[in-house]
Amino acid sequence: MTRVKDVANQLAASQVACGFALTEGFQSFGQLGGILKNSLLKLLNYRFYFPDILVLTERSLPKTVHRSEKFNLDWFTEEFRNKHFDSAFHYLRNHALKLSNCFFVDVFEYKSFISNIIFNITILLGNMNYDIKELEQSRYSFFKLIDEAHSANETIKLLDCFIEEANKCIFLMENRAENITMKKFMDYIKSHYAEPLTLTDVATYFHFNPSYISSYFTTHNHEGFIDSLNRIRIEEACKLLLNETATIAEISEMVGFSEHSYFCKVFKKIKGMSPSQYKRKQFIG
Repeated sequence: MTRVKDVANQLAASQVACGFALTEGFQSFGQLGGILKNSLLKLLNYRFYFPDILVLTERSLPKTVHRSEKFNLDWFTEEFRNKHFDSAFHYLRNHALKLSNCFFVDVFEYKSFISNIIFNITILLGNMNYDIKELEQSRYSFFKLIDEAHSANETIKLLDCFIEEANKCIFLMENRAENITMKKFMDYIKSHYAEPLTLTDVATYFHFNPSYISSYFTTHNHEGFIDSLNRIRIEEACKLLLNETATIAEISEMVGFSEHSYFCKVFKKIKGMSPSQYKRKQFIG
């Protein structure tokens, strides 16, 4: 038997692309059917979980058999519907990793779980009105690659790749929605900049809390509400400065500033020169 193991190890070392399994010794060919069914086929299935062991034997299997809890699809689905994507994907990946340690799980069953969850994620995102065209196209490639995978590690990497693709789909949609929201805010400001507009006015119009609007501007517009409002007012003032019939004080009021001195201060901060200097420069230039 020792000689057989040595030959098997030498053969496995020279044929790295192949997987080898070796049963315990048996006395007669009459035992062959039982050995094939109860030992060899199982070992060949287990090779999926132990690709780095050159020749897999029953003695090389872990003494402790890990059990994985049933995947809670209802909880996962609810997390997804509530847009708790990070926690949902974290739970999925942890479950898949634990399942990878359960070498007694049939390979077909293992791969089916991964493929089915990929299918479910795509359906969930579609039902939530995410743009899943690219995800739908790529999932069939993932199905094929998972079916052809030679190890649990390889399958986990494919799952990670799909999760990355799903996150891109989510990010693009969320980013698009955020851009639309910001555009609505900016359009409203551009329509009302000449009025004594405040953060509370905008919040009231859109039915949001003022602190939410303030935080949203800082996060998504790279400057606060007041800075955004002042920038729009100054840009409009620049257009009006080209009209020689309007004085700087009048223009200040026309674009929503209640104090002429504050208007000049803000103008210089944004344009690097006073309103009068800007006006002269435009006509001289």
